[in-house]
Amino acid sequence: MGNPKSFMLYAALSCMLLGCADEMLEPTWPNSETIVARALAADQAAEAVLTTSKERGRYLFDIREFESGETLARIIISAPLSYHEHIITLEWPEARRAEVTIDYDFGDNNLKYMLSY
Repeated sequence: MGNPKSFMLYAALSCMLLGCADEMLEPTWPNSETIVARALAADQAAEAVLTTSKERGRYLFDIREFESGETLARIIISAPLSYHEHIITLEWPEARRAEVTIDYDFGDNNLKYMLSY
């Protein structure tokens, strides 16, 4: 059997020559309006929800009243696409403020967005 490093190099070069390298490095993007994160406030009065939009890398960040689902606050946010899928953390650091963190760069340059109602 050959050297595993040689095989990996051969596979990578083959993909580059065949034009498939870009597709391999591009992270997948869920269908539009897919909920990718949600968090219930400590008092259970509201829920923060992060939903994908049609455009890759863009999200709708909502705070909704928990019982009725009525939107209390909304912003559109975006994060660059990189070599891995976005790693998303959604939490409530305060009673009426939700915060989403998007890791798009292996832990470097994380993006933070806050939304209050």
